[in-house]
Amino acid sequence: MKGNKLVNNKQEPLTFELITYSHMVDKVILPYKKNLASIGIDMKYRVVDSSNYFQRVRTLDFDTIGNAYPLGLSLGSELFRYFHSSNADIPDTQNLAGIKNPVVDALLEKIPNAKTQQELESIIHCLDRVLLWNHYGIPLWYFGKVRVAHQSNIRRPETETDYPMIINTWWQAE
Repeated sequence: MKGNKLVNNKQEPLTFELITYSHMVDKVILPYKKNLASIGIDMKYRVVDSSNYFQRVRTLDFDTIGNAYPLGLSLGSELFRYFHSSNADIPDTQNLAGIKNPVVDALLEKIPNAKTQQELESIIHCLDRVLLWNHYGIPLWYFGKVRVAHQSNIRRPETETDYPMIINTWWQAE
């Protein structure tokens, strides 16, 4: 990432490269690039072949990438892998931002010891605020629903739960 340098008494724009391996994210990235340009930030957007992309991610050889953080039903281990200092700056890490923050570490270490749902939610909300405040990532989208395509003979329980995608509770009607 190249910072704002003063060249010939003129401020150069902040410049960085975002790499991805598919044009599937163009509809999100291109408007983002345009918005950044409107405030004087030059984002180079490059789609590279998948082997090159994954090699660069494994060796942390990038300015910026698009990334999703899949989470399970029980928070803790995924968040630890994504954000704890012990997972920063190592090959094949999931801490792609290289986060080394003692406050983040302390919050992550509290998660397994939470005694109540309310305590867990408080820790997670604090973690969210710290991660956002430190600008380790830029949330570009969120979709709070799960889409599923299935055949009309597939049935699932009529009672809705907080976790509608527990597929092993679904069955095929005769």
